[in-house]
Amino acid sequence: MSSKAAIAALAVAISPQGHGFFDNFLSCPRRGVIDYHNIPGGRRATFAGCDLGDGVVIDGAADVRWTRTSEDPSTTRSVSIAGDLQVRVGTTPRFALDAVDAAGFAFSAGPPTDGIALLDRLLTSQVQVTQLGFIFPLDARAVPSNVFHPVLTAVSLPNPGNGVSRLEDRDLKRIAFQPMVALASILFDETLEIQRGQHTLTTPCGTIVVTPDRTRNLPKLAFDWSDCELGLGSFVGGRFTAEWSDFDAQTGHLRMVVEGIINVGGGMPRMQFSEIDWEIGAITTLPVSAPIDLHVVTPNGERRLQTFVQVDD
Repeated sequence: MSSKAAIAALAVAISPQGHGFFDNFLSCPRRGVIDYHNIPGGRRATFAGCDLGDGVVIDGAADVRWTRTSEDPSTTRSVSIAGDLQVRVGTTPRFALDAVDAAGFAFSAGPPTDGIALLDRLLTSQVQVTQLGFIFPLDARAVPSNVFHPVLTAVSLPNPGNGVSRLEDRDLKRIAFQPMVALASILFDETLEIQRGQHTLTTPCGTIVVTPDRTRNLPKLAFDWSDCELGLGSFVGGRFTAEWSDFDAQTGHLRMVVEGIINVGGGMPRMQFSEIDWEIGAITTLPVSAPIDLHVVTPNGERRLQTFVQVDD
């Protein structure tokens, strides 16, 4: 448990920033998600049902701090994580996770990178973990390949009957923070290139037909995708459209509507949605705590999530 918390803390410490407004998320492949933002001297990370494997699931918020010899994340040498974290292991009741420190990090040579791509180059033989005054080597079950690269498919968590009741808040957060951000990013890029006119994008997942709405000067995307892995255990497929129902640059308000046959799975119960509304607002100055509203609809019911995300770059 302590070793897995240390690896999760290192993943947060070396994860990217500055690539876009909505890049401060880290999916826990088996289930759950971590979101993070910068604080003086480190990052604040919020764990939502983060399944790190072998039955270890972490919830709550904590501060992650590190030492490194330069601004290059590959020079990170130690991390610490401490805060209001709760952990459960298998069927045990939740209990408080005490502060965890880890040191002895080194990475194999490779091109400049960050995030999971860098974590995968961690040399684990010299890593030492400290908790409650005890010092011990990194547990073999906590190596990055075991924590962040489990073997998953789009139906790893089957959901007979497409029951919406199986969706937990951590699943809704995952949808809001990863698949919907990925689709919104594609839609945003096409909005910036609206002058291209109608065209078709061919991707490894399938095709996207882009059709401009000249009355609003905004695009509509028509996806025909097989189950497409978006990274870290999130899959999206089906035949569906995505468009902005509101795109207001002055107020910082965005609302994307996705309609059709939308299959989502991997690190969450397999679901087929008929509509997903994703709305974020109040992004006018940075940093800001931006509200996110997610509404998912299936033939068997619907769910809504209202939360906030710290946007700081």
